[in-house]
Amino acid sequence: MTIVSAPITLASAQKGPRDIAIDADHVYWTNYSGGTIARVSKRGGEITVLADQQANPWRIAVDNEFVYWVGESETGSLMRVPKVGGRATPVGETTQPSSVAVFAGSIFWLSGSGKILRTEPRRGTTTVLATTEARPWRLTVGTDGVYWTNANGSIQRVAILGGEPELLAAGQGDPRDIVMDHDLVFWTTFSGAIRALDKKTKEVRTLFASDGAPRGIALDERFVYWTEANEGLVCRIAKNGGAQMEIARGVRYPLNVAADASSVFFTCLTGGAVMRVDV
Repeated sequence: MTIVSAPITLASAQKGPRDIAIDADHVYWTNYSGGTIARVSKRGGEITVLADQQANPWRIAVDNEFVYWVGESETGSLMRVPKVGGRATPVGETTQPSSVAVFAGSIFWLSGSGKILRTEPRRGTTTVLATTEARPWRLTVGTDGVYWTNANGSIQRVAILGGEPELLAAGQGDPRDIVMDHDLVFWTTFSGAIRALDKKTKEVRTLFASDGAPRGIALDERFVYWTEANEGLVCRIAKNGGAQMEIARGVRYPLNVAADASSVFFTCLTGGAVMRVDV
């Protein structure tokens, strides 16, 4: 067990903080029960509410200009608001949206009806890149395609411009959040594993088997980070495996996580907090 440093509270008394995203200077999050999108400096300070009166805001992503999010509902919108503040506006609609990511000027998101979507806000268009019989859960995007987890225990991929989805792995239990770098794709499973898939060989390895239920996942150059909500832990492991290290302990239901070169940021659902731990 290794505790790197004591967590620092950046925001407290938040109403159901769920997902989290970062840029060079700020931390952004959704308040699910409060219906707001908020941000604070990575160093802490005054909290800015960027949007309110939103319906169950859930997943969040940022680019250079905007904050994007989707809400958990039967008929949900892809929303955005300028980082500097302003009016929140919809840029797309689908049924049961469940994830959102930003890459190369486009917004990639998922529909509970099995659609992998790409929205180009400047053109005002939304394209269905692929459909799947399984319910897609979370996604990550890079130059080599869109990767996502499915509720049926599979991992799939499609080219960034669309096409036939490729099955990369099956029988993964209950895969949740997913991230990737140039060579590897990583995901958590609610049944207690941190797994990695080699993009070239398609080999799947278990980096760590947990007694808990890992949730959010994030990367920096060297490590994979994840939360174990029921145990109150934030953990890390080297990308090529090794010993698991606890970097925060005793936090109240840590849910989702983001990382940069020097710090890890996470939401605490039960405690209503947004926190940072320096690594």
